[in-house]
Amino acid sequence: MRKVDSSWRQVVPGRFRATLAALFALLLAAGAGAQVWQVGEQGLVATTGPQDGGQFGQDLASGDFNGDGYRDLAVGAPFWDGPVTNGGRVQIHFGGSAGLMPPLASFSGSQSQMRLGDAVAAGDFDGDGDDELVVGAPGYDSGAIVDSGRLFVFDYSTSTGWSTDFFDQGAGGMPGTAEADDLFGEVVAVGDFNDDGRDDLAVGAPHEDGLFANSGGVLVLYGSATGLTSAGAEYILQTTIAGPEQAGAGMGFALAAGDFDGDDLFYDLAVGAPSFDLGAVANAGQVAVLRGSSGGLSTTGISLLTDASFGGVLEAGDDFGWALAAADFSRTATCWLAFSCRTDLAIGMPGQTISGQTNAGRVVVALGEGGAQQFTQGTLVPAASGPETDDRFGSVLLSEWVTSAALDGPSAGFPGADDLVIGVPGEAWVSTSYQGIVHLVFGSSTGLNSTPGQFRLADAGLSAAPAAAFDNFGNALALGRFNGGDYVDLAIGVLGRDAGAIENNGLVQVMFGALFADGFESGSSGNWSGVAPLADWSPLAVAEDEAAGAF
Repeated sequence: MRKVDSSWRQVVPGRFRATLAALFALLLAAGAGAQVWQVGEQGLVATTGPQDGGQFGQDLASGDFNGDGYRDLAVGAPFWDGPVTNGGRVQIHFGGSAGLMPPLASFSGSQSQMRLGDAVAAGDFDGDGDDELVVGAPGYDSGAIVDSGRLFVFDYSTSTGWSTDFFDQGAGGMPGTAEADDLFGEVVAVGDFNDDGRDDLAVGAPHEDGLFANSGGVLVLYGSATGLTSAGAEYILQTTIAGPEQAGAGMGFALAAGDFDGDDLFYDLAVGAPSFDLGAVANAGQVAVLRGSSGGLSTTGISLLTDASFGGVLEAGDDFGWALAAADFSRTATCWLAFSCRTDLAIGMPGQTISGQTNAGRVVVALGEGGAQQFTQGTLVPAASGPETDDRFGSVLLSEWVTSAALDGPSAGFPGADDLVIGVPGEAWVSTSYQGIVHLVFGSSTGLNSTPGQFRLADAGLSAAPAAAFDNFGNALALGRFNGGDYVDLAIGVLGRDAGAIENNGLVQVMFGALFADGFESGSSGNWSGVAPLADWSPLAVAEDEAAGAF
């Protein structure tokens, strides 16, 4: 529920290039009567029928797996029973003009309790223009080594179908050692850390034992002409990042990739360790930022961030770094055209006590150009609800990082600032525990705006309705133009959704982007563009422009 795939792949090496999914604001409805879902919505469920405790929708990832220009959606259900108990399941829905189609492929775990689909992510690891699907199975047993974990990679070909590869620690040239309870494959993030035009994969290993149990680490696999490879893989342990190793620090619990130093070449990597103790303050949390380079992620020049870095008071159990999202929330036309925009970093600390409400939660946004912002559920407008005990606001974060060197896009190549989606699966709405809510916070040239924002519940008219206790609406999020339209669509995990008497079957709520869903409903023109968009920004038109050297 904490995994975030927030980075976009590069189309060509060198300067960051335009991706085809969206160059406009991320879209989400406000309260009842807003426009986004009125243009269409979908509810996705597992095709094998309801299942108690299956938790369909625990994790989501969007990518173009079949290369047709539409974003596709992979849905993880790690506790699904297929051939074996809790073997897990991943269901793939291809996008199309009418939205997401019925699944044409699904994969099931072959080993009891392996939890296939606990983490999913998409990236173009071989540089062929199509995405591959990464799937974690942290409960996989390597022989007698229980819960050592395994990472699978699925690649689709229109001529031959799906092919599968896998990676284990300490095997086939992979660094590390398979150990009991490593849960390898539980956290993943994608970015081109060495700027070779192929995506690379960072794998968080928060349960990795170094000198002490569960100190954590990050394993990095690099892309190649044949896809992800163990050649040159890195294993970065807590001692490399933060000095003396600490038991239970959980380094690698959350990951996000972005261009934090503004070099417009290499993706950098933010690594969360929410259980890191700062002095006598237990589980205050810490985030480390590693720089990308031609040789991959560098272990020199690491930046360490805590709540105190942004004027906060270190408190036990804050869980700073529980969730991360990287995007240009404060992008300006000046930095865009100079290829120098520094990616901003949203950091969730869901354990923060707010106004006496324990675990109410807070989000800190570190702006790449300097300064920071703070948000709680009570500071967002329109106000859905104030901070409440166990909301854990900031436990799920997502943004799609729009990067481009294109000079012929909207307003001379400037698409505006990125937006942030915040899932609050613990929200108790009208005293209904863990019903869940999702917020959208709009970006601007000065950062994220607390007003006007938008929020969405499982309102009447949606497939996820009626809302119920323990639905956990917003436990996972994914973005993509699933129907090929001009606006980004949003997929929301609802892992606790019941199917009649069958509890926690799970569901995915898909909502489609719409015209004027950028704050129009709240009566403000603050998010409106002063220029008309391109006449044709379809995937085909962009591909033709790219081939002609426009990018």
